[in-house]
This record gives sequence, C-alpha cells and structure tokens, in this order.
Amino acid sequence: MNERAETSETVFWGDTDDTEALRRYRTLVNAIDGGIYQLDAEGRFVAVNDGIVELTGYGREELLGEHVSLLLGDGSSATERVLTTPTDDSERLELPVRTAEGDRVRCEVRMTPLEADGTVQGAVGVVHETTDRRRTGERLGESDRRPNRTQSSESERESRRTESRPEVAASIGSVGTWTWDVRENVVTADERLPELHGMDPAEAETGVPIEEFFDSIHEGDRKRVRKRLDEAVEETGEFETEYRVTDADGDARWVTSRGAVERGDGETLRVNGATGDITERKEAEAELKRVTAEAEQQERLYETIISSTPDLIYAFDLDYRFTFANDAVLEMWGQTREESIGKTLREIGYEPWHAEMHEREIDEVIETKEPVRGEVTFPHAEHGRRVYDYIFAPVLDDDGEVEAIAGTTRDVTERKRAEEAHKESERRFRALVTASSDVVYRMSPDWSEMHELEGKEFLTDTDESTSDWVEKYIHPDDRPRVAEAIDEAIRTKSIFELEHRVERDDGGVGWTFSRAVPMLNEDGEIDEWIGMASDITERKQRERALEESERRYRTLAENFPNGAVGVYDRSLRLTLTEGSVLGDTLPTAERLEGNRIPEVFPTETAGELEPMFRAAVEEGETGKTTTEFAGRNWQVWAAPLRDADGEVFAGLSFVQDITEQVERERELEERTERLDKFASMLAHELRNPVTIGQIYSQQLPDDADAEAVEYVTEAFDRIESMIDVMLVLTRGSDAVGERTPVELADAAREAWDDVDAPEATLEIGVDRTIQADETYVQHLFRNLLENAVKHGGRDVTITVGDIPTGDGFYVADDGPGVPAEDRDTVFQAGYTTAEQEGTGLGLAFVRELAEVYDWTCSVTESEAGGARFEFTSTDRDPQRT
Repeated sequence: MNERAETSETVFWGDTDDTEALRRYRTLVNAIDGGIYQLDAEGRFVAVNDGIVELTGYGREELLGEHVSLLLGDGSSATERVLTTPTDDSERLELPVRTAEGDRVRCEVRMTPLEADGTVQGAVGVVHETTDRRRTGERLGESDRRPNRTQSSESERESRRTESRPEVAASIGSVGTWTWDVRENVVTADERLPELHGMDPAEAETGVPIEEFFDSIHEGDRKRVRKRLDEAVEETGEFETEYRVTDADGDARWVTSRGAVERGDGETLRVNGATGDITERKEAEAELKRVTAEAEQQERLYETIISSTPDLIYAFDLDYRFTFANDAVLEMWGQTREESIGKTLREIGYEPWHAEMHEREIDEVIETKEPVRGEVTFPHAEHGRRVYDYIFAPVLDDDGEVEAIAGTTRDVTERKRAEEAHKESERRFRALVTASSDVVYRMSPDWSEMHELEGKEFLTDTDESTSDWVEKYIHPDDRPRVAEAIDEAIRTKSIFELEHRVERDDGGVGWTFSRAVPMLNEDGEIDEWIGMASDITERKQRERALEESERRYRTLAENFPNGAVGVYDRSLRLTLTEGSVLGDTLPTAERLEGNRIPEVFPTETAGELEPMFRAAVEEGETGKTTTEFAGRNWQVWAAPLRDADGEVFAGLSFVQDITEQVERERELEERTERLDKFASMLAHELRNPVTIGQIYSQQLPDDADAEAVEYVTEAFDRIESMIDVMLVLTRGSDAVGERTPVELADAAREAWDDVDAPEATLEIGVDRTIQADETYVQHLFRNLLENAVKHGGRDVTITVGDIPTGDGFYVADDGPGVPAEDRDTVFQAGYTTAEQEGTGLGLAFVRELAEVYDWTCSVTESEAGGARFEFTSTDRDPQRT
C-alpha cells in the first residue's frame, strides 16, 4: 500500500469526530495531486495535508505552528497581503518551495483568504509542483520512497482522537450546603462551601453578611445570581443557577447552586441550598462546542477549497459513476451537478476510446490500490480542446479495501505551450549560435572557469582560471582594464561589456567586443555568465582608417590652397568649415557653421549648389560644378562621408577660387582662337600653291629627271601632311572628319609604304577595326613608324599589335626606348633630341589625335627594351564585340 493510501484516513483539519460530509471532503483533499494547507491570521500553519508532507519532506508535527516562510520563502510577503487585505480573489504565484533537505522545488501557489465578519482570519493555500521532479521517482506508489516521518499507527491516531474528545461530567462534585437567613441577611455554610467560594471557614460557620457572600461570586455573574435569589424569595420559592467563583486557591471555578425558600407565619424565613463544583463539566461543554464549531468550519473550508481551486476534483464509485464533481469539472463539461452526478463516463459524453481508457485505469487502481497518472486532450465546453494531467487515487475503507476512486485533473495547456515555445526558442538559439561567427561562452560566477559553447575558435583553452586566460589572450596593454571591468561586473551583478585587444595564436593582434550577461537565481545570486565575443578587428581597422582620413581632412582643410573645406549634415547644414579664404572672399566660419546653405548664399548660387550637395548625402554621389559668388569664380566639389560600416553620414565640400585660372583659360582660349584663325589662313594659303605644284609636277615632260620628280612629289605630300597635323594641333576635334570603319592593319601597311626604311622590318599582329578618320590614322602610324626608324636605326623591327585586354592597340620597337624621365615630355610640341632633326610635332600630333578620339595614350618599355606606344579605350569592331 502506498503512502497516500496509508494516510488517507489521517484527519486533515484536526482530530475530530467524523461526519459523513467531513469525511468525504477530507478524503478528497488528501487525494488531491498537490499540497493544501491552512494558515492562521499570523501566517502560521494550523493544518497540512498529505501532499504538503510528501512534497516538502517535513513531518506534519514539524510544520504545525511554523510560519509559512519556512517553506515559501519570498512568498511570505504575498501571504501577508492576503492575511491583511480582505479579498475574494485567489492569488496565484510561481515560487520555489524549500524542502527539509534544503532543495528548492518550483511550484505554483494559490492562496485564498478565510474571512469572518469582514476580517481575514487566515488563509488556505494550494501548492502544485511545476518542475519534473515528481516524475523522477518521488511520487506516489514507488517502492523506494522515503517514509513519512509523522506517520503513526492506527491505534495512536485513535488514542489522539479519544484524548481530544472530552466527555461531559455526569455528576456534581465537591458539594457544600448553605443557609441564607433572610431576616438577619446572613449566610451560614458548612466547611465545603468556603473552599469553593474562597471564604473564611470560621466566619462561614458563624455567618457572613449576604453582601460579603456575593463578593465571592464573579463580578460578571453577581447581578444574575442576586436576581435569581430575589425571584425565588418573592415568587417561585425555588432557586437554581450556575455561576463563576474564585476558590480558596485563587482559581476560577464554575459552580451550580440549588435551593428552596422556607416560609413561616406568612413570611420568608430562610433559603436553604447546596452548591456543587461543575468546572470540569463546563470545560467539557466548552471543548465540545469548540470541536463542533471547528468541524463545521473545516467542512466549510473543504467546500471552499474544492470549489475555488481551478483544478478538477471528482470521485467515482466502483461502477465508474461520478459521485462528486467540483465547479471546475462542471464548467469543463458545461453541465449542472444534477445533470452529471450518478452518470458514467460514457453517459457524461466522453468519447468511447476515452471512456474505455479511464475504465481500464480505474480497474487498475482497484486491483493494485496504487494511483494511476496520465495525460489527455479533452474538449472544454468554452475553451476548446485542452491538455490535462490527471491522477486517479484509491479511497480505502477501514479494512483497507478500495471503496471509491478520487480523481484530480489539472489544465496544463499553457504549460505545454510554454514548454514547446521554450524548446523552439532553444532550437532557434542553438541554430543562431551555430550560424553565428561569434563565440558563445559560459563563465562560472567568479569567472574562474570558461566553457565555450558554439562558434568559431576564438579563445581555446577553456579550463584556465581568469588570470590565466587574461594573461594568455588579452593584449598586455589591455589586461588591467579587462580585469577591472570583470571585477566591477561581478561586484554589481551587471552586464559586462568591453572592447579590447587579443593576442592570436598566430602571433597577430586582433580586436574583440565581449558582452556577458549574469544569470541570477531566485535569491538574486549569480549562477553563471552567458556571453558572446565578436571579432571586430576589421571594424577597428576601418575606424582607424576613418580617423586617418579625418586627420588628413583636417590637414587638407588647414592647408587647402586659395579655398575652403566644409562638412555638412543631411539637412545641408554646415557643421565644420576651414580654409584660407574664410572671412575674406567667403563668409566667416562663424557665419557658415550652424546654418544651411540656402541661408548663407544667394538664391541663385544656392540653387546651383543644393542639388549636388543633396546628391552626395542622399545618393552617395560625388559631383563638381562652377559658380560665381562675390564677384569671384569658384569651383565646388561635393562628396559623401561614410562611417566604418560604409553608410553615408555627412557630406564633404571643397570650394576653390579659380578666378585667375578662368581668366588665364579665357586668354588661352582667345590665343587659341587667334592661332586657329592663323592656322586656317596659313593652311589655305599653303594648300593653293601646294595643289598647283602637285598638278604641275604630274605634267613634267617624260624626259625629266624621275628622281627629282619623285622628290618634288614627296615634298608636296609632306607639306600636305604637315598642314593636316597643324590643323589637328590647332583645331582639335573640329579638324577631323566623319568617323568611318578603319582596319588598323591596312592603315599601318599604307603608312609603312610612305616610310623610307628598306632595312627595317614591320610586323603586323593587329586585327581590329576602329571608328575614326582614315587619313589621320595613317598620319598617326606614319609618325610613330618614322619615329621608330629615327630613334631605333635603319634595321629596327617594329611591331603593331592588339592590347591583351582587348580594348586597344600598340606600336613597339626594339630600339633604345624612351627614358622614364622623358616619357611625359616626348608628346610636347617642339620636343626633339639633339641627335635627331625634326619639327617635334609628330608625337604631339599623336597625343592630340588620341585626345580628340578620347583614347588613352601612353609610352612605356617594349618587351625588347625599346619604345612601346599604347592606345586604349578605342572603338571596338562591332563584329568583335
């Protein structure tokens, strides 16, 4: 037989005579799957059920009279509120319950106040364990359970009931007689009455005044006793009453007096009476009254507990019929008590499989006399399907046989949902930690032990003390700061947050951001630390780069020539300005800083600048424009400023006074225009005689010197070419004609035919078609080929090929090449070497033509050590692209 079955006959609310109702409620309360207790107005235990004994490990006698804080700890404050504030509401708490072994068991506690005449006289508590401890071998019906330290034998319990049930005295003891002489108003008595009344025996024998006799009666009873005597003398002739006296030992006693009036000659002579001690009888009556009142109170208490608990409490007979159901059960069924009591599971409306399962479990309880536990999903009349934990426990008769089944069921839907939510949260946390590049770690309360959970390797040895791993991993310059931050976090139980340097296993130095949160227990003490460490080395590098950029900015701002530098926010408000022209040709820094651009500059100027400034902070675009302000010409740049994460947080502006430059460019433009006019006029004047000369050279007689004719024709052609070169140099893009497809290989060969270099070699490896003017492309090749022959010698080898990247071509030779210091000056007009004769316009024409077509032109060293002229960003042949 299990402990619950053995103690099912223990009277829960006190050892009183059973009534059928009280016995029924007592059995149900002791069968409830949980603890129930009663407190007095001071919060002390006056009763506990078997569930409390089982849950805590304390004996019943150890708990009775103790304050509730012995078990509930922090719950005493909630108990105090219930005991001092009358309320009809039950208060539900989640609290740790202390056991006799010092363990903490997480429980849900509900307390209901007990009131009388609007005053809280105590409270009733219901305790349910919410941990899984009960499923690990400490529940009902297990053979290795710890015996109840207060469990006593049936004979001992019967002895206590007998001792606590007083019997009313059947006779009056210690009787004394007395006579009241009405005429003399004196009372005489035998020796036994003074003992009861605390009178002097000698005076009582000779007679004491009646008033002195009344003085020995309790003050609260004197008037009533005197009234009874007066009524006997005047009317009834008989006297009988009960009252209190103080005996010879000074103790309060209860007595009863009976007497009769003696009359003679038509008048009252005396009253003769006897007084007996009834103290024991009165005490027995008071005790019986108290016990009866307590029994009635306990019955009301049982009814309050069972009706107010949210748990479902019910009872079956051995035929599976419900004999009892509390309000929670009826609410779940959606039925009244009259509709339910006496019906079987199937008749109530349980599904067949459900009813059959419970019938088998009831049969098992009857057979084994052991409780049965289970979990089931059942439809609630109002709330839909819910999940319930339940227990069926045997109710035993005096012979130890099962006479009924008590059941209790608890709605665990929310707990199940919370458990599932917790599992899902834990699963997501694990997934997050696994996917994270950060290190997740656990620390002991004093940071003496570190345990890595998940994440890439960052700190390795995890079984070292705090000083060891600080010494091993933290950069020497940061160790004191890290140790101080750890000590402060432990002392204040606050979050640890710090950026610090670490020494990596490869000898390098990195940056780490560490954040650890203290996990506190119910007593507010640290159980452990959960932390994450992030590698922020790259961010720190970006921050250092940003700092360096800011330093350079300030240097630039302080030394920016003939201009100013400014920083502005997203509203185009200038926040910082520096520059040599502030306060001179531009407003002062005080006037600019703190104001928006439209508030400082004229509307026309602001209208030109605002779109560009806004594009920098909103679109991240860099822009440049020119404007006029204060009679000066200005070139203005706007660029985005980005933080360490690459986000635009402000704009940067540059303003430079280019008034002199504009004037020089205007003068240059005017000179260029004059030169263009002169070149046009010169070309016109030269082309006429050249054309005439070319015509007449073709009409020379056949016997003219052929070599001379060739020299003349070549001279005219060279003059024609020089005119074209001169026009390109002076007119630029205006000099070239319409662009047409040009095969570079053909253009190079035709140019080579005009070069007098019979011992030189031309290798053509180019296979490209570009969009250009064929005449000018041939001029470009002729100038480059002649330049190669002049500088590389008569036997030079020249190569024309494609750029490997596919966006241009090159002309290279195996001559002496161009010195690195001369590569920028060879393209200047008039440049030539002392060893070579020429106009110096050939390469200038090459550079100018490249610029006209937006090609990139450069000179470098060839593979053979000679000169290599490269042209990129040329038009591609549509068939090749």
